[in-house]
Amino acid sequence: MLPEQYVRKLSNVVENLRKVRGIKQITLAIVLDISDGKYTKRATGQRPFTCSQLRQIGRVIGVSHLHILAIADACFDPSLSITPLSRALASLFNVLEAKEVNLKWSKDRIVNSLRGLISSYEE
Repeated sequence: MLPEQYVRKLSNVVENLRKVRGIKQITLAIVLDISDGKYTKRATGQRPFTCSQLRQIGRVIGVSHLHILAIADACFDPSLSITPLSRALASLFNVLEAKEVNLKWSKDRIVNSLRGLISSYEE
């Protein structure tokens, strides 16, 4: 898949989560401090969301920006990109955000451990 296709997939994930939570596009545009028109370009995948914007959107929607990325990765292309890791991450974030289970590690410790894994993978 091309990067443009991933941008559209990520935009679809953000928009689906926004709609499920009953949040209006204009609300996210205001939070991101951009015009409604600029937000629409991101919502339709014509322009990418930045990492900072995903963090802000995640706060408003009520999920981690990492959760948004895990969903997009798990849904990106069934023949190429669904990995056990992305499915596991999506499941983990669902559990953490629903507070369905008490974990021995804090959410912050888990997120920091995942960041360390990602950093070591990227090096």
